Amino acid sequence: MVETFVEDTYCEAFPAWVSRIVISAETIEWARHAATSAVGFATSVIGCGIEAGIEKAPVTAPDERPAVAVIFAGMKKDSVAKAVATRVGQCVLTCATTSAYDGHRDRTDGITFALGKSLRYFGDGYQMSKVIAGRRIWRIPVMDGEFVVDDMMTVSPGVAGGNLILIGPRGLLLSEVPAIQEEMQGSGVILPFPGGVVRSGSKVGSKYRFMSASTNHAYVPGLRSLSDNVLPQSYIAYEIVVDGVSDEAVRASLIRGLHRARQRIPIVSAGNYGGRLGPYQYRLHDLVQEDPA
Repeated sequence: MVETFVEDTYCEAFPAWVSRIVISAETIEWARHAATSAVGFATSVIGCGIEAGIEKAPVTAPDERPAVAVIFAGMKKDSVAKAVATRVGQCVLTCATTSAYDGHRDRTDGITFALGKSLRYFGDGYQMSKVIAGRRIWRIPVMDGEFVVDDMMTVSPGVAGGNLILIGPRGLLLSEVPAIQEEMQGSGVILPFPGGVVRSGSKVGSKYRFMSASTNHAYVPGLRSLSDNVLPQSYIAYEIVVDGVSDEAVRASLIRGLHRARQRIPIVSAGNYGGRLGPYQYRLHDLVQEDPA
């Protein structure tokens, strides 16, 4: 175990709108194929408009088949709803044996938008609606039977942008970061970047007026000559970003990740933007004192 220096700083996150969709199929492999396709090109709201990922935790689907849950997060509830409907239509409806259900149907703080209600038209008039235990679903005919989908989806308040910045030798980070991001995953959270890790950590703002974010030069090895660069010699940095369905879910993920990182990573920091990114602030020295759930 190394002596880890945890900087006295906080990571800054912002309010988001989130939707959680449960995808079931005849096998878990087909459910994962659909989920993987549905969350493609959704790493950051900066360039993708939406962030998305697959929950690590196993889930139970209304039809009791093998299932996975995907979470979509964005800045505007309407844009999240539109993206979810489009991605379910293009990536889940098209995938063998799948069905799709609203994973936040029981949340009372959400707003509902059309899901199956808009996708049903693909059935060309042969689609059928049914209410089961108070839940309206659509049965859309497809070439291997039917695609079952909830009539509506729920878009609810969540949190996006929680993060840890891990600093150390390149070889150590490449070997240890996967275990840290694995620890951070769980129910109600996603790590939207490839492999759960960000090499292109960003800061708020840019010298270019048309850019809302730009490379976080304080952690770039080739820019050590800058006065505000904080990287020690021979070290690099990776960032892990977490989005969640609630403040509590994001906080729990950060606690798990921080405790795991302290076992092997020399320096742990976080993205602190002086309140310009969002109102959620998770102070690392406070997180260290909490037991991982």
